[in-house]
Amino acid sequence: MKIELKNLKIANHLSEETTAYSATIYVDGKAAFHTSNEGRGGCDRIHRVSGSDGPTVAEINSWLADNVAPSGPFQADPAQRQPWDTGSLCDLELLVSRMMALDEAGKALKRLLRKHVVTLGSDDKAYQYKAEPTDAAIATIRNGKPDETVVNGADDSIRDRAIRILAQEPDYTEEVYARQRRGDLTKADAQWLLAQDRRASRPCPDLQPHLEGIIAAADVRLAEYRHTRDTAAQR
Repeated sequence: MKIELKNLKIANHLSEETTAYSATIYVDGKAAFHTSNEGRGGCDRIHRVSGSDGPTVAEINSWLADNVAPSGPFQADPAQRQPWDTGSLCDLELLVSRMMALDEAGKALKRLLRKHVVTLGSDDKAYQYKAEPTDAAIATIRNGKPDETVVNGADDSIRDRAIRILAQEPDYTEEVYARQRRGDLTKADAQWLLAQDRRASRPCPDLQPHLEGIIAAADVRLAEYRHTRDTAAQR
């Protein structure tokens, strides 16, 4: 499923608690939904385009949860993480937010590249140099900063990385695998990895029970938390 955001208009002067915007969501090349937010903290409004006969929002959300990596927990330290802080499976509203951030960062990068030499450091940060992006200036910076990658004139993979950095959007897939390597998977991580393994050509026989155990344990912790909270509220 290919999901795109077109006709995006952001009203920063109206954005208070959330981003005020309007846009059209395209699914597999066809206009499917109108989406917007008034910028006052409420959820996005998503309405089907008249005449559209594509998948519903619920069907898209189900597909996204299985196919697009989730967001991580709010608290990075598992020892301090609350039982309800179990990560967020990707849904259409969350995906729109990610796409908006990348769209704005892409426009910002274009503006920077017109007047500056932009590089990416090994620290995964973007740097801009106050120099007209001529061949001579780019060569000088490339020679003087061999550990940095010049974005001007680079291929799409470098530009995409620069956009993600400017948008402060992490590589969500890599973050999941990093938590897996640390033994710190959230419930959302486990649900997404479970969906990946179930449709793999060669599923891992030991992985699925392990992930199901993580999901079940997270549910138990949350149930206990809610019971304790509700009991305290009744006293």
